[in-house]
Amino acid sequence: MNDTPPSDAQRQDERGMALVGVLLLLLMMSALGAALTVNAETETLIARNQLSATQAQAAAEAGLNHGVEVATEYIFDWKSNGFASVEAAVDGVLINADAGNLNGLALNTALTISADFNAEYEVSITDDEDNGTGEDGDPLNDANDVLVIRATGFAQDGTKVVLEALISPQDLGAIVTNGNLTLSGNASIEGAAGSVHSNGDLTIDGNSVSVEDNVSSTGELDCDDPCNQVGGTATEGAAEVPVPPVHASDYLVWADYVLKSDGTMTQGGSVVCTWDSKTSCNNWDWDSSSGTWSLTSNSVTAGTYYVEGHATVSGSPGSTKNPAQISIIAEGSIEISGSPKLAPDTPELLFVTDQDLKITGTIDSVGEATLVQGQMLVRGQASILGNASLDGQLLIEDQAVGDLVASNVVGGSVVITYAGGLGGSVYTVTSWRDVRDAD
Repeated sequence: MNDTPPSDAQRQDERGMALVGVLLLLLMMSALGAALTVNAETETLIARNQLSATQAQAAAEAGLNHGVEVATEYIFDWKSNGFASVEAAVDGVLINADAGNLNGLALNTALTISADFNAEYEVSITDDEDNGTGEDGDPLNDANDVLVIRATGFAQDGTKVVLEALISPQDLGAIVTNGNLTLSGNASIEGAAGSVHSNGDLTIDGNSVSVEDNVSSTGELDCDDPCNQVGGTATEGAAEVPVPPVHASDYLVWADYVLKSDGTMTQGGSVVCTWDSKTSCNNWDWDSSSGTWSLTSNSVTAGTYYVEGHATVSGSPGSTKNPAQISIIAEGSIEISGSPKLAPDTPELLFVTDQDLKITGTIDSVGEATLVQGQMLVRGQASILGNASLDGQLLIEDQAVGDLVASNVVGGSVVITYAGGLGGSVYTVTSWRDVRDAD
């Protein structure tokens, strides 16, 4: 056994190796610390950039929504805004936007969202490419029914996001409903725009139903395989189609006569007549117990009637050659029976109801000489049966209002003919994009 202690030289070598090890360990720890510091700074920078991008994106979206809402409402309210037509109102949007203000929305100016959300947006409204399809080169005159809403969002540190939306008239088919819809009996949907869509289920009940154009449903589509009642395509699981919200008050500006809930009829704010049990009011009768104005006569003064309650028509005013020129806008339900021959008084508008629409009998909404189309706008549900012949468009919001109709159905021997082109004042977003390379 060798118990000889290490020499001084050996001990010095061991101390030297330990020193090298300690230095290497310190070097590694320093590198790790530096890496952690850089990583923390990078993470902080990434988080800050993400926060700024989120702020700018949110600001741009807020600005885009604001711009779209102001522009579309301005166009929709073209009559109350003093324009002679929708087209003139669209040009009015461009002219006002060029001047820097549209209905209180300051354009081309940075606007702070709120004190708690210190980000800004800037909105501009322009015509689409003036040298593009259908345009005329005049930036203050729209020729193809397309406007561009641009919104730029700014974060606190100047980060910018630019979004654009194109708005144009909402182009819908003959029948569009938010709820389930049944076509039954000998119902016939005709015309160049004679298509049908349901955002719920669509049932085509019977081989005698016919639809000239396409049918589609977001829910289930129930029709005889291969759905040969349909002249175009039949699509199940289609994307939802936005149905414009229906509010009778939006159309009050069109009224020639207001049938008030106290039994009086006014015109331009002045009382025309007051109903009593012995005398009708311009051939309309008032029932205070049900809140209903009823037209039972075979004659009626032409005009647009705004009803503060329910409206019923059971007489037979008008003839095929000379239809009665009336439009009815009701805060309650509308029920049509008898055999009236009607033509819209208000351009493009036949019926608007805040509740339900029920049509039976042999109503005809077309004159003999020309096709006069009218929209039927329903906030609740619609039931159209009998031998009705209607020229125009049926839009059903399908809200839970009214108790006159339980479900949406078009049946009997009803014919709805739609050539397209209605709803020109209802502008909506048709596309949008993130403008990456905007200045």
